[in-house]
Amino acid sequence: MLRLPTRREGLAALVLCVFAHSADAQFQTDPFHAGLRSTHASSAAHAWLPQSVDFAAGGELVWAAGAGSTPELLVMSSAPSGAIAPEFVDGAFVGVSGPPVVASAKRAERLFSAAQFVAPDAAHKRTVVSAHDPLAAAAGAPFAPRWTHDVGLLVNGPVKIACDSDATRVLVAVSDANTGVARIDWLDGANGALLARVDVAHSPLRALTAARDLSRVAVTLGTWLCVFDANGVVVHQENLGAATYALALSGDASRLVVGAQNTLRVLARAPNSSYTILKTITSAPSELATRVALSDDGGTFAVSWWNSISASSIRFELWDGAALVRTWFAVQSGPAGGLQNYPEAVAVTPDGRRAAFGAWGVLDSQPEVVLVDTTLAAPVASFDLPGSVLALALDDGGTRIAVGMKHVHANQFGATGEFRVYDTGERDLQVVGAPRLGGSLEVAAHHAGSTSTLFVVGPLASGAQTFPNTTGTLWIDRKARPSVFARPSDGHGNAWLSTPLANSAALIGSTFAVQAAARAGGKLHFSASVAVPVVL
Repeated sequence: MLRLPTRREGLAALVLCVFAHSADAQFQTDPFHAGLRSTHASSAAHAWLPQSVDFAAGGELVWAAGAGSTPELLVMSSAPSGAIAPEFVDGAFVGVSGPPVVASAKRAERLFSAAQFVAPDAAHKRTVVSAHDPLAAAAGAPFAPRWTHDVGLLVNGPVKIACDSDATRVLVAVSDANTGVARIDWLDGANGALLARVDVAHSPLRALTAARDLSRVAVTLGTWLCVFDANGVVVHQENLGAATYALALSGDASRLVVGAQNTLRVLARAPNSSYTILKTITSAPSELATRVALSDDGGTFAVSWWNSISASSIRFELWDGAALVRTWFAVQSGPAGGLQNYPEAVAVTPDGRRAAFGAWGVLDSQPEVVLVDTTLAAPVASFDLPGSVLALALDDGGTRIAVGMKHVHANQFGATGEFRVYDTGERDLQVVGAPRLGGSLEVAAHHAGSTSTLFVVGPLASGAQTFPNTTGTLWIDRKARPSVFARPSDGHGNAWLSTPLANSAALIGSTFAVQAAARAGGKLHFSASVAVPVVL
């Protein structure tokens, strides 16, 4: 009998059963091959367009927002294959004006969003920040905000949101073009309490970017660039001379990149906490930097360019942030007078190993989504979509991409879309089914040439453990007496495990991990990947 540590009871029993693997020709159901894993779509009767998406809980959950005649917030599992239903939905958006936006981090129980509502007329909006807890919803509570915060400024501009990597703090920014004022609020992630507030005499809000601990926050407001510390004190500001959406701050706040017409400036944090110019990158006069993203240390950054003359020509670039040299680029071009291509999203993993690009495309064979490996300086996956990318997120490991896609091209009329999860298939251990109370924990492992596989289930260890005649390291705590199950590997080196989860609320929010050890060549080979499932 397999026993897992839980948050409330300490242990909960699981019973072993046989895993049934079903195929779906529309999706890539082999977890060790790249492709589309899952999708959730809107419909004419329940219309929304994807607007914002993020990974949560180490990539095991997808947190997303759709806007339209029936706007809603969605929590989905990233594990299953096929057309899936969300785990939870909040559609209580009466009077919403404009798209909700989302932000999330490592903690599954803190998912943040910001939405704007008509008040008192269509020319003015009030902005409300909310925190949702899917773990509480799994235990029977309504999937509704656990707390809310009203920004308190009526505006006619958009809203931006960000949170730190531990979801301990969240910030929201809005602006009003009529009064020329922007407001940024720093909030406590646990209860929504206001920690700091700053009003700035610049507008409108274009872009917001933050360090992973929110120690620095940068915004572009009209033609102005402003950088604040954790208390809302200005540490850097300058007039850029032009408005831009291309703005990114490295996770450690050491590098800042800001774009403009045919230029991209790379800045470094100075000892006095302001920023000084390191390099100015120039492009063709017709090109506009639209999006940029940086790694935690600023050692990698990705940028996308749009040709404002041809309108259908775009360029993706990857840069070495230390040497300040371009390491990879790709150009996409469309026919003159055709559909407009536009680079909508760029993301970089915290370690800088991967970068993802998303674009509108021109409905030809060129991919709308491209994933590039910085070491290889080449794409490792690309996906041609039937519509345009409106939102994109890359998980911290660089192996999963969540895409918000319009069902038709962005230039074409359409009110529906879908969220998709793509996987590179590189993780050698994967959760392949959404873990739910009364359902099953389903895991797959791969090691080429293996004859059998051991699945080890238990609490995470505080450090790596090594053993004689093995390769790799074990990350499951041996002292906690983890459960071990042996399963045969098939001819491809794949092995499967499934066990039903006890129908006990004590499992919700339980912290346990799964790792595999494959037998091959007379040795045990520990999987490089360790899965930490989220039970809902």
